[in-house]
Amino acid sequence: MWAGRHILTFSELDLRLSIWSIENADDRRFIQFPKSRVPPVFHPDGDYMAVAQRHDYHDYIGIYNTSSWSMVKEIAVDTIDLAGLKWSPDGLHLVAWDLAGNFSAVVVNVGGIVKRVYTEDTLGVKSCEWAPSGQLLALGGYDQKIRILNHLTWRPLSVLVHRQAIPEKADVFNEVEIRQESRSETRIRTRFDLALSPAEIRVMHTVDVHRADPKMGVSILEFSADGEYLASVCEGMPHAVWIWKVDDMKLLFVAQTLRPIRACKWSPVEMILTFATGTPTVYMWKLGEGLTVNEFVSANVMVSGLAWNPNGDCLAVMTKGLFLVGYLKE
Repeated sequence: MWAGRHILTFSELDLRLSIWSIENADDRRFIQFPKSRVPPVFHPDGDYMAVAQRHDYHDYIGIYNTSSWSMVKEIAVDTIDLAGLKWSPDGLHLVAWDLAGNFSAVVVNVGGIVKRVYTEDTLGVKSCEWAPSGQLLALGGYDQKIRILNHLTWRPLSVLVHRQAIPEKADVFNEVEIRQESRSETRIRTRFDLALSPAEIRVMHTVDVHRADPKMGVSILEFSADGEYLASVCEGMPHAVWIWKVDDMKLLFVAQTLRPIRACKWSPVEMILTFATGTPTVYMWKLGEGLTVNEFVSANVMVSGLAWNPNGDCLAVMTKGLFLVGYLKE
């Protein structure tokens, strides 16, 4: 993986992490006992790198200075098998979470002090996302619930549950196919229709619980740029994208597509949520305007990834082997 003017590589058997300089071939540094399946994460200002490590039968977080690649702090964490790391956007905290079978999240501050070990007697953390302010932490579990932790006590302010039956106050839109016929061809397009209340979400009933990472739980969490909305996707209901209002912790909107959701991204400047289902279509939900369906005419585009530029005026649409750039029109 890239790290500015350096490249990071993992050796076999997780013996060491090598740091290669692209400016000086003789400049190489090594970090011992990294966990290669947990990618290193960088502090927002780029000065520090956090690395998941395991030695002497325990998990540790190593904090390294990126100018000298020397260790600044080693933090012991009480996890069975550390599975992920994420810095807060303000750079004041770092969260680590455990493997799928053990719900445990460890929050440490930038000084290496463990502020909270939050555990529950349930399945583990599948996804994690910080609010842009760094004052809220969303933990998506394998049990289809989202815990919203606050930055003062690191205890849940609310628990958001993905239910098959949707409350009447939330709008649910279902994607439907429409056939457009002409003399030369017949095209099938889609649109979204408002579902009658009470609405229900399609549930995937066949789940292989014996897999290391079963298709269940909250797989995607995305806060909007202002932190007022949270989008989520639950693999037990893979055709639906959920939008929650953060100030009252209530479900606002659900869009249910014909195919499973593959990617989901908020605009960095506007209240626009884009999502894709592995087809040539990109869906957009805009606050106050609703849903739009945008189709790329190229048959080779099966959208599996989305990325906004920092200005929020264009969107990279990624598929296997290529990407396209789309621009927003007024």
